[in-house]
Amino acid sequence: MILFIGLALVGALFLGPRFQESKASSTASALVQQVSQVVAARSMYRLRERKEPTSYQTTALAPLYLKSVPVNPTGAGFTYSALDVDGNWAGASGTGKPAYLVIAGIGGDAQSVASVSSTINRQTRGSASAASINDMTDVTGTVRCVSPTRMISVAGPGYYVAQRT
Repeated sequence: MILFIGLALVGALFLGPRFQESKASSTASALVQQVSQVVAARSMYRLRERKEPTSYQTTALAPLYLKSVPVNPTGAGFTYSALDVDGNWAGASGTGKPAYLVIAGIGGDAQSVASVSSTINRQTRGSASAASINDMTDVTGTVRCVSPTRMISVAGPGYYVAQRT
């Protein structure tokens, strides 16, 4: 029995960091997949309806363009939203301007956020660190983890998964 407990403790100490890396990797993968699906759903909405979605929130896309509203794995309060080029809520329920990007906050403790954000950028072939942005036009390419250096309209300093529409 003591040998079993000793082996379990050694295993926990040895597998601890690998388990954390695995958790960050799966969370990052889910965020990347979800933000891409929201961007694709918004594009399909624009193509079929010939107008911007009625809301900056993803609820306007379900159930016709998204099977269900995606739940951010880092916290349900960190929803996927569309922002215009100025960083304000996009679409009819926002500024009325078209969406420039889809963005969602990354929640959790500082270590988890750092691990997930660097994993997102590694998975999407970016640098390991979150790109510091001064305005929304600094978001280039596909999915990235970004970190506003200051308040940009509705997006405050923090870490976000973002993709251009």
